[in-house]
Amino acid sequence: MNMKIVYQYAIVLIAIFFFSISCQGKKESIVVTVNQKGEISVFGKMVSNLESLKAVLIDSLTQMPEIPEKIEINFEGEVGMGLRHEVETLVNEAIEQAKIAQTAPKIEILSFRKEEGADCNKEKEEDRIACATVDLQYPSIVEGEKALQDSVAKWTLAYLVSVLTGGSEEVSQNTTLERGVEIFFNTFNSYGDSDIMGPFEAQTGSETVLNNGKYLTLAISGYTFMGGAHGSPTQALNTFDTKTGKILTWNDLVTDTTAFKALVEKKVREIRVNDFEYGFDFDEVFQFVLPSCYGLTKEGLYLFYQHYEIMPYAMGITEVEITFEELGSLSKIKF
Repeated sequence: MNMKIVYQYAIVLIAIFFFSISCQGKKESIVVTVNQKGEISVFGKMVSNLESLKAVLIDSLTQMPEIPEKIEINFEGEVGMGLRHEVETLVNEAIEQAKIAQTAPKIEILSFRKEEGADCNKEKEEDRIACATVDLQYPSIVEGEKALQDSVAKWTLAYLVSVLTGGSEEVSQNTTLERGVEIFFNTFNSYGDSDIMGPFEAQTGSETVLNNGKYLTLAISGYTFMGGAHGSPTQALNTFDTKTGKILTWNDLVTDTTAFKALVEKKVREIRVNDFEYGFDFDEVFQFVLPSCYGLTKEGLYLFYQHYEIMPYAMGITEVEITFEELGSLSKIKF
């Protein structure tokens, strides 16, 4: 075969090879389009409003190995300067927030399970009267700032010990999870052979409510039965600064706690309107307070009132969600 032809053939093959590689490595570009009607699309799909656009952008950008410094925005027709500015600002904010989100701490859910008692080997749950069960699931920061790891570990341990001991054991520097479990089983064994109290239980489950790289909101729900008329469902819920490990207080979240408290009470009265219509009201016994369990979400603030916190046990828990839009100038946090 003519060497010149061989050489040309080789050049063509090399060109095809590199073109193929470049096509395989090409990333799908993000393009935002805004038309003169104010309709917005990203990836060719319509979004309902600017907040939806921001959410889609952050989610998409966070998945990318490399976040671009700019996103192409196509303004079709006569789009007002106000809308142009809003979209451009929002797109830049989405890029910055996606960069922060990529540094979000990694969370692992740990488990601990142990049983003790004469009936624990029975197959049917209803037959396991003389049995105490500890079944815990709880969060652990496996990648993140040391300050955050320590803060979450301390907060988690305090709650788990309170679940296991009914709040009888204060967490000190030497308190461990094993110590809490030991107290739980000691309480169970103190009843001797009596099966009147029923099976003892201590359970927890864990949920990550928000993890955007800057703030981390964790929830641990628990249930304990250690004899008595009913069990004790509880919850721990707080937001951590991912850099410092600090648990955010109301003063970190809102500009005016008095005005915020009035807003929350109004929401509670709306949510529990039937209870107030049937005669319940806040008094010296059940005073209205801001809850001990609260945290940031993507939409705003979530508040959780435990049994007895503002209402009798029989009236149950109260959950309140307040959006950033409802908070307005009361919010210190801007996403």
